Amino acid sequence: MNVLLVGLLALLLSLSGQQCIGQERQFPQSPGISPRLPQDPLKTVEDKQKWLAETARITLSEAVRIVEKAIPGKAVEAILDEDHGQIVYKVTIVDSNKKLHSVQINAVDGKIVEPKK
Repeated sequence: MNVLLVGLLALLLSLSGQQCIGQERQFPQSPGISPRLPQDPLKTVEDKQKWLAETARITLSEAVRIVEKAIPGKAVEAILDEDHGQIVYKVTIVDSNKKLHSVQINAVDGKIVEPKK
């Protein structure tokens, strides 16, 4: 009896243009129209890097000089990135004892960013 009711309900729903539960919804194919949603413009690496560079107020060279002044040594790596909502340069320094130090510089005001604890 239950099977008959379920079958009858499925038939009524299909006749009324509704879907039965568990059926995959089909969309008509349309040439030239992509079903994907547009991407966030800052999702691509290139767009994010352009935005970071445009927003930074100090240059990478200035960030390296600030860090080398604070920690005597030689910069071996520096990148522009976003960390906890701040635009920062992440600079890695090797000191005279061959120890690595990673320092973040705020790319807008040039101040050293204290590590989050």
